[in-house]
Amino acid sequence: MDKDFIKQSVEEQRDVRRNLWISVIAISGALTGIIFSSKRIPQYFDMLLFIKSVIILLGILMIIFFIQEVICCNKEIKKLLRLYNKEK
Repeated sequence: MDKDFIKQSVEEQRDVRRNLWISVIAISGALTGIIFSSKRIPQYFDMLLFIKSVIILLGILMIIFFIQEVICCNKEIKKLLRLYNKEK
C-alpha cells in the first residue's frame, strides 16, 4: 500500500471517530433534557412517561452503537498505523 493512502485513511478514520463522539455527546445532552424536563400533564402522564422511556432507551441504544463504532475505528487506525510502520 502507498504511504500517502495509509495516511489519508488514518485521517478519515479519525474524522469518523471525532464525528461519532460528537454524536454521542449530542444524544447524551438531548437525553438529559428529556429526563429533566418538568412539563407534566396529569391526564396524559402515563402516556408521556411511556414515550419518554422509549425515547430514552432508544437514545441509550444509539449511544452504545456509536461507542461500538468508535472502538472499531480505533482498531482500524491501529491496524493502518502498524501497516504504515512496516513500510518504513
